Amino acid sequence: MNDLLPLLSALIISGFALYAYYRYRDAFHPAVFTAPLMAGGYGIWPLILNRDGDLARLIGDAELASVQTYYLVALVLFYLAMVLRVRKKLPVGDSLSPWRELANTVEGKRTRARLLRLSMILGFLAFAAYWWSIYNVGGFSEAYSRYKGGGYSRSGYIGEATLLAYPAALIYALTRQGRGFRVVDWMLLLLIISPNLFQGTFGVRRGPLFISLATIFVSWIVARGRLPGLFRTGAAIGSIMAAVGFVWSQRRTWFRGDSDVGGAGGLGTSLLPDADQLSQNDYVSGVGSAMITDYYNAFFWGKRWLVDVIIRPIPKQLWPEKYKDVGAYWKEGANPTGFSELDQLNVLGFHLPAGHSIGVLSDLYSEWWWFALIFVFLLGYFLRWLWVQHRTVGQVWTALFLAAIGLCVYLPSQSFSAWYQRFMIMAIGTMFAWRWVVGRDLRQRAERPAVGTRPF
Repeated sequence: MNDLLPLLSALIISGFALYAYYRYRDAFHPAVFTAPLMAGGYGIWPLILNRDGDLARLIGDAELASVQTYYLVALVLFYLAMVLRVRKKLPVGDSLSPWRELANTVEGKRTRARLLRLSMILGFLAFAAYWWSIYNVGGFSEAYSRYKGGGYSRSGYIGEATLLAYPAALIYALTRQGRGFRVVDWMLLLLIISPNLFQGTFGVRRGPLFISLATIFVSWIVARGRLPGLFRTGAAIGSIMAAVGFVWSQRRTWFRGDSDVGGAGGLGTSLLPDADQLSQNDYVSGVGSAMITDYYNAFFWGKRWLVDVIIRPIPKQLWPEKYKDVGAYWKEGANPTGFSELDQLNVLGFHLPAGHSIGVLSDLYSEWWWFALIFVFLLGYFLRWLWVQHRTVGQVWTALFLAAIGLCVYLPSQSFSAWYQRFMIMAIGTMFAWRWVVGRDLRQRAERPAVGTRPF
């Protein structure tokens, strides 16, 4: 049973992905693009961990099967929501989005210039915020001389501004849609994405590295202006995951002297952890978190979301003790569940590592119990809605959709909050900036096709 449930999860995800691709012929459909991440995290990875039965012995057969049953039902609803019938008429042919046709109008020529300006504004904000945070810790070498290193800023707004580099890169790609990238375009794209690429590589952060590499690939596809094939997309995602896995596996070698990391390691030891290292694994943390929350009946019922949406945006310079004052004890340490080591030992027989990641399904379960299935379905439906907007309207929706599916790397590897908080920052910043620089829906202003106009 402990191997059957993850295997079913991987097969069901693969089935939904193939159905979505052959129905819409779009490798960027969310059910297709997210399939390797979710099937790997919730299907293949637990099979690897339990290859000798160590996972079931550590957690318990019945307890593991209970959590994996919830995972299976949640994944079915997540992918079912993404493949629901689309009632809107999608563009015919291999055009990535309607922007390619709109760009050939007189107004489209003007809008390209506005898009370039918007891309440079967002890119500059991300670039400046990143290097300011690096300056605050004493420079580049000092920032990355430790495990999970990087810059620092007292203002959370400055610290999160580097996320604007992703929509900046995608918007820049829109200015080249249908024309492809030149050498100078590649140089500008790498410069725009460099803050997050540095953070992912030198800081050994899986999320920023995956999203940065995925953004580079997606930007190239956007510049081509044509829907990508399944093989090319699969090969790209596989290569990106392999690169991220390699960099992540070498963290013990790069930061050998850091007590939080331990001694030297390698790719094999990271992908195939020993039985005595199993309790430190993120998948185990997710299963364990769900078990602990269920045992103590300590569900959050939306409190964490309210704190993130209402309290977190308030600058700590104005309210230094904001988390303590509202009782957000889970914000005070590196443990997202808020349970003490004694509580963890009482339920699991071992304690979870500090700063552990639990994955989207466990995170939603800790928030809403089995009502989490509703939110899992709504998340899948939201990604589908963004995809429909991208295919039928294009413009800013293309940038937002591609950013959203890029951030999906956080769903199996970290939590739902890691996904939605980053997406909200990127979406709000991009929407306001788009409205300010570009204006309203281009379809309402499109004029006759440009004749003899000077190319942008």
